[in-house]
Amino acid sequence: MKILLRILIVFVLSVIIASVYEYQPNASLLNTIFTVSGIMFSVGLGLIVSFSPDGVRNSSYLQRIRKNINNVKNSFFVEFFVVVLCYVLSTLSLPLNGIIVVWKVKINLPLFFSIQILLSIFYFAINFLSIQKLKNELFDRVLDEKNKQN
Repeated sequence: MKILLRILIVFVLSVIIASVYEYQPNASLLNTIFTVSGIMFSVGLGLIVSFSPDGVRNSSYLQRIRKNINNVKNSFFVEFFVVVLCYVLSTLSLPLNGIIVVWKVKINLPLFFSIQILLSIFYFAINFLSIQKLKNELFDRVLDEKNKQN
């Protein structure tokens, strides 16, 4: 649901920008941000897959960690699906100018897709940092538990 709200907000933002500025993203920009997004997705997914809750003995805590990691993994896939869809649609819309006017409202599709992909890169980065932070906190907590036992 959050992703649909964000897409709507990005759409409104792109309409406002298209009404004020005459900016048309080119294929080079779209290729670059798609590549960066793909790299961020790969790194984030690699971090998720390699996440190991070794040393956690509390079963409820372990289930909560696994559930959260699984949710992040699923949201990564949904987010990357949106990125791929935006990239494909932007590639198709660029040769056609990608600008549609509906009821005097200017819709710049390549601009909308570019902003959407840029926000996805931000999303991947935030989640990458969150997963890394969780991994460090988990490591510290397991280390503290081992030190208490000794």
